[in-house]
Amino acid sequence: MKRKLLTFTLAIFLVIAANAQQKKPAAIQYYSKEVLNEINATPQQHKAIKALMDQSQKDARAIKSDESLSQEDKNVAVKKIVSERAKAYWALLTPEQTKYLQDKKKKLAEDAN
Repeated sequence: MKRKLLTFTLAIFLVIAANAQQKKPAAIQYYSKEVLNEINATPQQHKAIKALMDQSQKDARAIKSDESLSQEDKNVAVKKIVSERAKAYWALLTPEQTKYLQDKKKKLAEDAN
């Protein structure tokens, strides 16, 4: 019995250690003030992106609280909001800002490997 418990404990430890060694790329917080400052976003861009975030959060909360929708329908609707928000975000950026963020994302992914 002790041998089985020791074997089980060792197996759990090895699984945890293996998972801890897998690196995940750091996520870029695209909508944060820090990232917007890093890409030298204009005051107009800051304002537009904040309004975009506020509206998408409001819309997502409304969907999540709608009891007439199934959980699957809620998930689909929220994913649509997130997708539309992302498209609008990228449309607000200049080509230089877009390239900077794409390059940064690529570098983070490479560093994680």
